[in-house]
Amino acid sequence: MKNTTTRSNFDEILDNRTEHVLGLYREIEQRLILSIAERINRLGITSTSVIELNKLYDMGLLDKQTLELLESLTGEPLEEFVKAIEKNVLDSIDWETHEIAYDRGLTLVKPTTDLIQPVINEIVESVRNDMDLVKTTAKQYMEKDVKRIIDSAITETKLGTMTEQEAVVHAVKNISEKGITSMRYDRTNPNGTTTTVDMSLEGYMRTLIRTEFIQSVGKAQEKLGEELGAELYYVTQHLGARDKGVGHKNHESWQGQVYTHEDLYNTCGYGEVDGLCGINCRHTFYPYWEGVTPLPPKIDTEENKRVYDLQQEQRRLEREIRKIKLTIQSLEQLDLEEAQEQIHREKKRLRRRQSQIRTLVKENEDVLRRNYDREKVVERRV
Repeated sequence: MKNTTTRSNFDEILDNRTEHVLGLYREIEQRLILSIAERINRLGITSTSVIELNKLYDMGLLDKQTLELLESLTGEPLEEFVKAIEKNVLDSIDWETHEIAYDRGLTLVKPTTDLIQPVINEIVESVRNDMDLVKTTAKQYMEKDVKRIIDSAITETKLGTMTEQEAVVHAVKNISEKGITSMRYDRTNPNGTTTTVDMSLEGYMRTLIRTEFIQSVGKAQEKLGEELGAELYYVTQHLGARDKGVGHKNHESWQGQVYTHEDLYNTCGYGEVDGLCGINCRHTFYPYWEGVTPLPPKIDTEENKRVYDLQQEQRRLEREIRKIKLTIQSLEQLDLEEAQEQIHREKKRLRRRQSQIRTLVKENEDVLRRNYDREKVVERRV
């Protein structure tokens, strides 16, 4: 049972699968936003349309198209998500090395996929349940978000701080920039105060997909090590590892080393939200056999920091570019002079951000590459 996936390209495979699955959910969110923008445009925001707008979020918001889009969250994208989890787990295991360890008597158990199948089944069931919750939550928050935005627009027109046309433009721009809320949580700030944070569907799904991918690999590798009787584990490494914080929060400090099973928890923080295989972590681990398992050279600390900072800046620019493009698409549905003025300003912002990301990638082409899929938004259906 030979695995053709190497340690060096597994992280790239994980990135590609993350972007593929995330792209399916991103398209659903963008179509939801365009659908809401189209309905606001059709109804307008005037004193005579308040009743119709109330129907929009009280009765008519979840029309057939919207319901179908929400339902699709647990359709094809979920099946792609599940298939990717299974592929990731199998691709992460160096079956050939474990076979050698078995032949040399380092383990008395023959390595097979049967050893980890129960773990895969549990993970898939958990993901399906999570996505049912995401669908329900997105529906609830979408109703609340649209209601709040429309109420605010109506209030502005009544107070005379905005014209009816300006209120429409403002409402559509607000929805496009904010996204469809899918998670809300309280964050404790350094000064002790608490801030409520809203995560868009895309933001939440990016975190969920990547975390599920990594955690599923970790659970499978831990189970495999347990079944094979491994005493040591190697923790993977990558450029751009998190180097902030102390203890297990500083991933750069413990990556690329061999640990006991106990050390995975005590040193690397396995099982903690900010540790090994935690939220947004890209590290995993696998059973290590002395004299059999090949180890890559250790990554340079300074180079790691440089790449980490550069990747964070590229991701920030990519997010801004997507938001601006979606805002432009939404505003293009409005046949208003105010919308055209806003579109002109947004296009200027878009050109600036695209210029910035071109420069960033060109100046650091040894570690960065332009990924247009992460800048893309869905084509608007006519």
